[in-house]
Amino acid sequence: MRGQRTYWVSAPDGKSWRVRLRPEEEAWVAEVAADGERWTWRLVPGPGAHRVWADRRPTRFLWEPSTDGAGTLRLAGSTHPLRVTTESEHRLDELGIRGGAAGAGTEVRAPMPGLVLALEVGEGDEVAPGDGIAIIEAMKMENEISAPIGGVVREVSVSKGDAVERDAAICRIEPPADGEEGGEEP
Repeated sequence: MRGQRTYWVSAPDGKSWRVRLRPEEEAWVAEVAADGERWTWRLVPGPGAHRVWADRRPTRFLWEPSTDGAGTLRLAGSTHPLRVTTESEHRLDELGIRGGAAGAGTEVRAPMPGLVLALEVGEGDEVAPGDGIAIIEAMKMENEISAPIGGVVREVSVSKGDAVERDAAICRIEPPADGEEGGEEP
């Protein structure tokens, strides 16, 4: 990851946390916020796989993801089913405009105004659900825009360096035509 990133972590009971990660020297600083409270930890790689030092305490962890952003976090002996989304995916979920019907093309739109820092796809590229499409900077934060469906990018409407308004078209993704690969794995 480059720079600060923001994610939303949700539990099956509806509880959610905003998690901001920012690099600091050889570590990451994690800031977690929920219900008006805020916690901060400095995370340093630990001695071996699936270990991290959190504020000078060794902690074991294992993230077992699934293809839809959900997964299981095993942390210090406890198991937690969670769903992880980017800030832009969370905003789209809140607005109820994320994704499209299976078999239909989907226009990917900017969830906020900002500056296009990077395009991660081009016309004709194959994408799977959750693949990165673009990075938009808004209010000094980098927000990754992800593919809501799998398919083939048919049209890219922006370029690196473009200023975009909220709801501006980023690209259009269509299911692969007969004989084309792409989309979700069978």
